[in-house]
Amino acid sequence: MTHDDEIHALRQELAELRSEVAELRHTSRPATGPAPVATAPGPAPVATAPAVSVDVPNDRRAFLRGGALAAGVLAAGTATSVVAAMPAAAADNDTLLIGNLNQGASQTTLVVDNGVPGVIPFGFGVTDTDLSGFPSAALAGRGTGDSVHNGVLGVSSVSEGAGLLGIGQTADAWGVLGTSPGIGVQGESTDGIGVRGFSNSFVGVRALSNGAGPGLHASAGASGIGVRAEGGRAALYLVGSPETPNSSPHVHTAGEIAAQTDGDDVTFWGCVQTGVPGTWRELAGPTSAGSFHLLPTQQRIYDSRAGNAPATGPKTPLTGAGSPRIIDASGFVPLGSTAVMVNLTVVNTSGGGFVALHSSDAPWPGTSSVNWTAAGTVIANGTVVKLSTSLRFAATCAAGASTDLIIDVIGYYG
Repeated sequence: MTHDDEIHALRQELAELRSEVAELRHTSRPATGPAPVATAPGPAPVATAPAVSVDVPNDRRAFLRGGALAAGVLAAGTATSVVAAMPAAAADNDTLLIGNLNQGASQTTLVVDNGVPGVIPFGFGVTDTDLSGFPSAALAGRGTGDSVHNGVLGVSSVSEGAGLLGIGQTADAWGVLGTSPGIGVQGESTDGIGVRGFSNSFVGVRALSNGAGPGLHASAGASGIGVRAEGGRAALYLVGSPETPNSSPHVHTAGEIAAQTDGDDVTFWGCVQTGVPGTWRELAGPTSAGSFHLLPTQQRIYDSRAGNAPATGPKTPLTGAGSPRIIDASGFVPLGSTAVMVNLTVVNTSGGGFVALHSSDAPWPGTSSVNWTAAGTVIANGTVVKLSTSLRFAATCAAGASTDLIIDVIGYYG
């Protein structure tokens, strides 16, 4: 007989026993009739149990029936007391507590509860001690280390299966919550994903450490990936603090990344040497230019000489008498670029003078990008200039001077 067959047979036996108990309740009720007439006091009559005839064939089902009936009669003593002395059992929605000393000196306890507030805050719990102080959960598992080390263990041998699957359907609910002085949740996989979290609107995986240890520790083999993150809006979101990491009083380890917040602005830092506070380098922030991106080939974005490409912008010499000339780089660098590296060439110069490239969001700061001392000079210089949010910058010529200018973009920051 298979395990499933045995379970099926036991269910049938349980149903039959329930039917017999119900019949016993019915047949043992006292007959109704007029109230008995009081008589003079005397010795109390000795109650005798009704004779119960039970056939006991030599099989397990009959043995279970006979055992149940005999237990009911022995517990009763009188026919009328059988109903009142039925064996105690948990009714629907009541708490069921089962315990047995079956693991050394510790007691393994199974608790099933209907989740009544103030009683037990979980639906199903297993522990080798008790579950007091547990957070609210549909499934609770606790191991103290005396005989059980893991709270909940889930194993799947299916490539698309999950050893442990938890789903939280509200913004303040967790699909899986693990609490431990060691590891809250540990997931291992030989060829798949150790821990995977998915959320439609809130948090797929949340890791919290109240001590000095990491909230999340992910590791992989030589050809694996420690952490893989995907997101339609963002793959990773770092929540920072106002503290600057290079003034932190804590021990920091090389490889850490920190986010420093200032209102709505965030600056990212990387620790390159372990220590207190360690050695940090600013990676990116509102005041940093970002990474430099070299264009595959230089791109000419402006030439003031008539008949020379590109055709954009005024085709006249730049003079000191006019306003700064606005140069548009939007067709050559991506949106979000903060600055460009350019090569600036002046030709057809008048007497001595200079040209300064600067941000179009501010007036000329009093600097120069290239200088000449004689008419007809041809000279070039490389420089970096800040871009406006619309990817523009300005060119200003010295007062009383004039020149044609050529600007080539080498790369951009962003």
